[in-house]
Amino acid sequence: TVQRRPLKLRRISRKDQEKLEAACGTGFSVCWHGGLVNRCRIVRLLFLSGKLRLTLEEAYLVHSRVVEWGARHSSDRIPDKALGVDPLTVKVLRWAMSSWSRVRFLNKYALGYLIPCLMMDVLPAIACGTHFTVQLDRVIDGVADRVAAGRTIQRIWLTAASLQLQSQPQMSALIFSGYYRRGVIFSTNSRSIEQVRKVNYLYSQLTGRGAEMTLWFCRIGYGAPAKARSLRKPLQDMIIGTG
Repeated sequence: TVQRRPLKLRRISRKDQEKLEAACGTGFSVCWHGGLVNRCRIVRLLFLSGKLRLTLEEAYLVHSRVVEWGARHSSDRIPDKALGVDPLTVKVLRWAMSSWSRVRFLNKYALGYLIPCLMMDVLPAIACGTHFTVQLDRVIDGVADRVAAGRTIQRIWLTAASLQLQSQPQMSALIFSGYYRRGVIFSTNSRSIEQVRKVNYLYSQLTGRGAEMTLWFCRIGYGAPAKARSLRKPLQDMIIGTG
């Protein structure tokens, strides 16, 4: 499960860190980003990438389809109660997300991105045990490498769950940094290019490596498990009939 709400500030024990590191397997390694300096870097990085995510029309087109409103569980979307924001913000988001013109109006005249960004990106970045990335020994190339990468993520996540650790992937910054480094034109908004340049700089400053050498970026910590979550699709919905 993904826990998007604040976690305890308690430091992850070295024993638990070693178990997570061992779960990586060959070809991958865990890099821990603890300490006050790294925490401040991550807050700045996630705020900038969160603002970008919440103000791009291309991102809106995705987000408007993936949230299930008024739900605690969903088989194919994110229930609104799992977003990590308070009930009032959920109501505002639900109203705004019904059209891009509303989102654009709020962002332009009322800093509409600010509260969601603070609640979904900044506060969780502060309220956790630590952050970590899973680094690659070499660039992923081909299907076999991608399957091995998926197995690594599953092992780490399942190991964390067995240790009563809650986690939340923080992939927006990694994705935007990757777009910049690969020269991907992902938006018609020209200002977004300068913003992703800053995201890439901050991410590279944090890790010392490029996004292409990172598999996973995550926060982790001790705390209560999520009470709202996305569920797996029923098996029958994933089987392609051959008859």
